[in-house]
Amino acid sequence: MATLPLVHATTPNVGSQGASLPSAAEWAQMVHYAETLRALNDRLRTSYEQLSSLLILGQAFNAAGSRGRVGEILMEIAREVLPYRAAALLLYEDETYHRRGAVDLTPELDAELSRQMMDGVLEWVREAGQPTTRAADGDQAGAVQSYAFLPLLFQQELVGVLWLALDEPVERLTEDRLQVADVIAGQAAAAFRNAAYADLEHSYQQLHALESIKDDLIHMIVHDLRSPLTVIMGNVETALFLAQDPRQKEILQRVTSGCEGMLTMIGNLLDVSRMEEGKLEPRLEEFPLAEVIQANLDILSPAAARWNKPIVCHAPEDLPLLHADRDLMRRILANLLGNALKYSPPGKPIEIDARYDEERSEFLISVTDHGIGIAPEFHQKIFDKFGQIEAKQSRERVGTGLGLTFCRMAVEAHGGRIWVESTPEEGFTSFRFTLPRQRA
Repeated sequence: MATLPLVHATTPNVGSQGASLPSAAEWAQMVHYAETLRALNDRLRTSYEQLSSLLILGQAFNAAGSRGRVGEILMEIAREVLPYRAAALLLYEDETYHRRGAVDLTPELDAELSRQMMDGVLEWVREAGQPTTRAADGDQAGAVQSYAFLPLLFQQELVGVLWLALDEPVERLTEDRLQVADVIAGQAAAAFRNAAYADLEHSYQQLHALESIKDDLIHMIVHDLRSPLTVIMGNVETALFLAQDPRQKEILQRVTSGCEGMLTMIGNLLDVSRMEEGKLEPRLEEFPLAEVIQANLDILSPAAARWNKPIVCHAPEDLPLLHADRDLMRRILANLLGNALKYSPPGKPIEIDARYDEERSEFLISVTDHGIGIAPEFHQKIFDKFGQIEAKQSRERVGTGLGLTFCRMAVEAHGGRIWVESTPEEGFTSFRFTLPRQRA
């Protein structure tokens, strides 16, 4: 049999020229490096786990849908990073903090939060723009040790603040934990903003649907009102023709005037709706402005004389022809003159002024009365749909809020503009509007 040669192990001679063992100092340095690498490895592993968690967190926030659910998720996750005794979510809206959620907030902690808000702590946090901590004042056993304030920032804009009451002292709230909490707060801020946009979109859709339902209802009611009113007016006019007693005639004339007012309001409402939908296009023709002024004077002068409210017209005879919708112009003046007759006191004249501006190539028309006047804060509102004002003397609501809306939309449909000038102290109100000679 073949035999294997024996191999003898040899021990290196430490004292020889071979490699020497590390010194104690070198061993200590190597151990330090190994511990540092182990610590870095642990931090990398922790950071990776945190990033993975943040990815899941972002998905959870995006799937939350509502701001209420975003707040619940935020406070659940914040407890994992900074275990708290109580928490409150304060959203910053219209330059004011509004509480939108709370967890385990006792009356004592609620009072402390209110005190801190009064002290301006939240403003300090907003200016700092980063997580902030504050030691608690009390040192009793079992008392809250510290408070943490996490600003919710979206693109450097404050969305809100998460307030936490903690059982840990400030010294134990390390920078790493606060940084993680800050990242979570940033994710929540983006989710809050997205949820707010979604809420606005949902509200807009609801309002749009309600507006459509309202318009359909108005059209239905208006059409249902017009037919019986027409029948009533026909019978009243017949009765007025046959009536012999002056008192009966006066009563029937009042009924006729009321019906005519209702029909005018119905017509305004229908035309405003058509203009809003873009279905009422002015039928343009050339005609003298004096013709529509005179048409209104023929209708309103008898009532004006009866009420001792004379209508005076100032218009030069050489005005150029107006290129506009004749019926709309007549109704604009009818609405403005009707308002003037309604609110002007007896004995005071109502003035119609019309002139042509050569430089601007436009007409300027005004209807002026000396009634109760309109306060400056209502000068824009009265032209809004259903916009009303309150007369200071009677505390009554003035107007239906449709006639002036019709005037504004009809004037704007011709490329003009309308406004009011009024000084209630002097009893002066002038509605003025412009019309281009040729519509663009």
